[in-house]
Amino acid sequence: MKHRLLVGLSSAVAIAGIAGCGTSGTPGPASSTSTPSPAAGAPSPCTTLGGTSDPDQTCHVHSETSTYTIDFRFPVNYPDMQPVTGYIAHRSDDFVDWLKQYPVPGGAHSELDIVGRSYESSGTQSLVLDVHTEGGVYPVTTYKAFNYDVGKRAPITFATLFRPGAQPLEVLNRIVQRELDKRQASDVSSDDFGVDAYRNFAITDDSVTFFLDQDRVIPHYLGSLEVPVPRSELAPILTGSDAITLCGSGQVTVTAEEPQAAVTHRAVTLTFGLAAGAAPCTLTGYPGVDSGAGGPLLHARRTPRGYMGGLPSGIDEPPTITLGPSAQAHAVVEGLAVDESGNQCATYTDLRVIPPDTIETSTVPITIDSCDLQIHPVVK
Repeated sequence: MKHRLLVGLSSAVAIAGIAGCGTSGTPGPASSTSTPSPAAGAPSPCTTLGGTSDPDQTCHVHSETSTYTIDFRFPVNYPDMQPVTGYIAHRSDDFVDWLKQYPVPGGAHSELDIVGRSYESSGTQSLVLDVHTEGGVYPVTTYKAFNYDVGKRAPITFATLFRPGAQPLEVLNRIVQRELDKRQASDVSSDDFGVDAYRNFAITDDSVTFFLDQDRVIPHYLGSLEVPVPRSELAPILTGSDAITLCGSGQVTVTAEEPQAAVTHRAVTLTFGLAAGAAPCTLTGYPGVDSGAGGPLLHARRTPRGYMGGLPSGIDEPPTITLGPSAQAHAVVEGLAVDESGNQCATYTDLRVIPPDTIETSTVPITIDSCDLQIHPVVK
């Protein structure tokens, strides 16, 4: 059976500083103005690998024998090409040596491919190597990323991407687990992932995308995994980013989803978004909620969880949620539709809501019949 291990240069990303803003996250050729000119007489990065360059600064390397094919395509205008070409050469040598030591049964043909794409912004660039190999029992995809701060003339690593003392795994593992759940990977837990799982990343103006290796991090049957994390979720821990402050009055909008019912239980999910023109900010804890029109005044009791929602079992500490252009927070209001005597409760047509840490009340149109209200903490 064949084995495929892809070796690829998958994305070059330019950003305005590690956490700054740039112009675009769209794939495209990197600017030649940020690429140092090679010294006179020095071989080009492509030539050192035995390849040829196109006018658009894309290198093509191709080698073929009766037992394997090697094909590389990658941009050569990354500001620090030496470690890139060194890595590619090393992977190529390892591939050939491996086939000599462990020939593929039946003389099956093996392949090693490297493909590259670039992204650009005003301050830094990243080059992610997408690795694909064929020559064993099944296909495998791995990655290798190179990140460079053009202004500082220094590499960007996982350690320097985040503020000193930050705990990025707490954020990243939670986000990656959501992606694993979408793939119905019930036997995989991101709690087992360490720093090495996130070594490979690319940065755009909107997100930091992490590339997780097949077989090394993610089980083979799931393939590889690319997880874009919105910068708004990482802003409090990114190096160089402005500190994200608590949300204040005027920064938060409040809306409500359609009410839900389960037996005699009722629930309304409140959605907290960032107001137009407001800077990203954080919410933590419990909103203030009172009943509105339709019956006697009810003050919602703060409870970590209830019949219809709230914090996961065993977790009582409310999380801190960063609101951004595409990042919202949610909180569940719930109650009972009948009283202890079995009588039907009043039906309210709106709720009065105060987001956590603010003093501004919003009247939210929603219908809920209840004699008693609970409010749970804001969550993602």
